[in-house]
Amino acid sequence: TADVYGVGKSERLLGWLIKECLEQGKRREDLVIITKSGLFKGCSPHGYYPLQMRHQIEMSLDNLGIDYIDVLFLHHLDFGPNYKYLENAVNTVNKFRKEGLMRYVGLRGPHHFSFYRNSKDEYNADFKIFSKLAQLIDPEVVTFRYNMFSKTYDQQESDIFSWAEERNI
Repeated sequence: TADVYGVGKSERLLGWLIKECLEQGKRREDLVIITKSGLFKGCSPHGYYPLQMRHQIEMSLDNLGIDYIDVLFLHHLDFGPNYKYLENAVNTVNKFRKEGLMRYVGLRGPHHFSFYRNSKDEYNADFKIFSKLAQLIDPEVVTFRYNMFSKTYDQQESDIFSWAEERNI
């Protein structure tokens, strides 16, 4: 989920479900809660502005009714002109992890579907920043757009599996 989906409604609904599970005897450590940060900039200069990221994670924790997030994904690869907010995002996520607000970092990679919106050069630039970010953050979880609604991919189009295997992800 993410704090922006349904203007927080998605997380609040999931929070209700988490509460129900806990009341029925499930242990919090048996649940894996995943959310995203960085898409909504609010009145900040960018979604990856540190104060905005802090606000987003605190809202997510409140919406979900939990005290830590298992996996926090960086929502997108737009870090502003000349990657102005890249270092901020990396430092902020690492700070959240040290504070115990989240356990693992997740990255959403560029996907072939974006070819319908962007040129191949833009896609390659996205993959380049994704690779750089993966080196800086060392994510434990990586996702790409592979699901039952996506078109089929072959290894030539997006060899994410070899990429992830090389990095023990």
